[in-house]
Amino acid sequence: IEGEPIFEVLRTAYFDDLDRAESVQPARAGEHGVVYVLPDAAWSRRVNGIFSNRLSQSHPQRAHAVLIARHGGYTVSVRAPVAQPAGADELCLRFESGGGRRGAAGINLLPESDFARFMAEFERQFAERN
Repeated sequence: IEGEPIFEVLRTAYFDDLDRAESVQPARAGEHGVVYVLPDAAWSRRVNGIFSNRLSQSHPQRAHAVLIARHGGYTVSVRAPVAQPAGADELCLRFESGGGRRGAAGINLLPESDFARFMAEFERQFAERN
């Protein structure tokens, strides 16, 4: 693989995607969790899961949500704190297209009108667990 020219192109693009995600400032940073909103772009869709997992590993005491803007709303990825991996599914199931596992869950389409509600529910969900 390392001898293939395309490998270096893919590797460079991967790290570029991560650099872009890591340059985004949190939309909300609380004691119990952090929420990021990434733009509607190909790079943000490619890096969503990797970025979410990196955040969780870097800050195991906090919950994390990564939202990707899309027409009419957001795609949401939630990670419960690694130190206490529960509650992501409970949070996401409160929204129409949500579901997942205890430690990692998501919402396929969070309407823009539910953004403020999601932010409040996110903070409440993980504050109650501490």
